[in-house]
Amino acid sequence: MKLKVRFLTIMVLTALLVNCSNENEGNEEVVQGVPPESATLVFPVNGEECLEGDVLSSSKSRLVFEWDTSTNTDRYTLVINNLNSGEVTETNTLENSIGVVLDRNTPYEWYVLSKSDHVDGLASSDKWRFYNAGEGVINYAPFPADIVEPKMGSTATGPVTLRWVGKDVDSEILFFKVFLSTENPPNTFIGTTSNQAIELSNLEADSIYFWKVVSEDDKGSTSASPIFEFKTD
Repeated sequence: MKLKVRFLTIMVLTALLVNCSNENEGNEEVVQGVPPESATLVFPVNGEECLEGDVLSSSKSRLVFEWDTSTNTDRYTLVINNLNSGEVTETNTLENSIGVVLDRNTPYEWYVLSKSDHVDGLASSDKWRFYNAGEGVINYAPFPADIVEPKMGSTATGPVTLRWVGKDVDSEILFFKVFLSTENPPNTFIGTTSNQAIELSNLEADSIYFWKVVSEDDKGSTSASPIFEFKTD
């Protein structure tokens, strides 16, 4: 009789364990099937001069990047773009902060990719820009202008208007010199404007054009954008 009771008890416990295991496996499938959400950036602050960090030398400093944790995320990739040199670095981490050695007196753009170990794909945060402070710097050059339209590599239909976004960490007045040609790099100066757009006329059809914007503040400091490209129909 005792053996029979023990046998029934074992059978009941086994059934319960199997049932719980199946339920947990179902829950894991639901959770694992959800893609990661994008992270919210915290520091360094967008559009500002960063005076924090550990100064390592006259040309280098170590800065800790921070962002809020994002749901359904197992790991992050911090992407940093040196806007002077165009060098892009990627650093992987399981945490929502990480220290990186940077050039001083240099503008940077950064963002965070959220990744899951259970779902393909990733989520990207917004892109923020900042100036890593330099020794004895009184005036910072403007951030390189960022393209709005025409999109890189797109085909422009009808009258073409070049649009960009230019910012300055010192909040100074900006002027923009625009260069455009069918040669790369563009070498034809087409005008200066305080606006962030310029209309084009007499463009050749079925041609590829290259253009760039040189931003200049009222102290004479300048920065050049990347070279953009579009095609006319």
